[in-house]
Amino acid sequence: RVTVRSGTRAAELRTVGWDAAAAPTDLTLSEGRLVLRSGVAAGDALTLSVRVCDDDCVTQDVTVTVEGGVPADYVMEPKVDGVSLSVHYRHGKLALGVTRMVKRHALIRKLPAVETLGSATVICTDKTGTLTKNEMTVTHLYAGDRMFAVTGEGYAPVGEITCADGSYVSSSPPGVMRPLLTAAVLCNGSTLRQEGGSWNVIGDPTEGALLVVAAKGGVTKEAVKQGSSFEGEIPFDAERKMMTVVRRSGAAGAMAYVKGAPDVLLSRCTHQLTIDGRTEPLSEQQRLALLQTNASLAGLALRVLAVAHRPFEQTPAVLCQDTVEHGLVFLGMFAMKDPLRPEAIEAVRLCREAGIRTVMITGDHKDTAVAIARELGIYGGDGSALSGADLSNLTDEQLAQFVERVTVYARVSAEHKLRIVNAWKRRGAIVAMTGDGVNDVPAIKAADIGVAMGLAG
Repeated sequence: RVTVRSGTRAAELRTVGWDAAAAPTDLTLSEGRLVLRSGVAAGDALTLSVRVCDDDCVTQDVTVTVEGGVPADYVMEPKVDGVSLSVHYRHGKLALGVTRMVKRHALIRKLPAVETLGSATVICTDKTGTLTKNEMTVTHLYAGDRMFAVTGEGYAPVGEITCADGSYVSSSPPGVMRPLLTAAVLCNGSTLRQEGGSWNVIGDPTEGALLVVAAKGGVTKEAVKQGSSFEGEIPFDAERKMMTVVRRSGAAGAMAYVKGAPDVLLSRCTHQLTIDGRTEPLSEQQRLALLQTNASLAGLALRVLAVAHRPFEQTPAVLCQDTVEHGLVFLGMFAMKDPLRPEAIEAVRLCREAGIRTVMITGDHKDTAVAIARELGIYGGDGSALSGADLSNLTDEQLAQFVERVTVYARVSAEHKLRIVNAWKRRGAIVAMTGDGVNDVPAIKAADIGVAMGLAG
């Protein structure tokens, strides 16, 4: 809403209307009324410079007070009630918004982004590290057809791995346990360190959680690396959803250690390790039972990783998924919790009350994603969930027609995230995309406003 205050004859100049339904950053003159169209409503009232000219070209400066949003860098000379106005809209209003954002530890790269943020109708958000703390703690292990519980919180290797009867694994570890924990620490690029009395992870928090649970079971990275040499690595990528490290132990030959998404990794396994450490063929019925266990853990809002290994007499000349990541021996699964950010639930609620749709996009299992989205208030009876495989079966046109009904996307790649953002834009939405990973970059860049999260979210 804009009014003009002055001691001149233009003092009673009529009020300028507000058109909230129009697109942001638009300024028009309609039926003798200057119409501001903007979605920004942050900051105090802004004083603009207005020069009023009468028919004798006598000019007087008046004050225009703007309440609500205002676009930047507009200069127009409309006539209202026969009075010519030369209105210069300055960056002051947006600068006030930027200042307030900085106080909340948010850096604004482009000034008009503040205005677009206030106009957003849809927020697409990554899960891990954005809605959750990305502070992983393993709570359960599954190996040899048995479930084990893990005690202790955080990165301090203080706690126990316990059997179903409550006995400690450390007192009488089953044959499958050491190979399982060894694979977890060797197929791992992170480091667990104690500094100043506190334990910290240098690297990925998920890998850090694996190091912690292994230490609780008496297996440390430093110890198991002795006597073996590093042969090579097939890095993790979002498409494969796996990572492999190959190490050689003298005359014993080489061993490939693999970790990744359970559903993907199980499709590459032909054998499994029994509870007493024997290798036996993996039947299709057993594979389905393991997938059901994975789904059950995911339904508890737990992130699940599977590990496997494969022995080689000689290290393959070329390390790639075709030469290494098949014929694997399944070892077990790790289920870990990632606490929600306390402020995330409130933020989602405020967005819903403001009429802003919140869409969660994650690489996690679909059941994990739905369980967490339900806790956050994102997923309810009026929404649906799609996996990356579902998205791959939809054309861009089909996705644009369906996108308004989906609130959760799981097992998605960077390409899928980009398609989701573009589908919302085709529906006329003003889209904000938040994320903290490299795979979020294309979608953040394509969105009307991209929000890159820091290390602490």
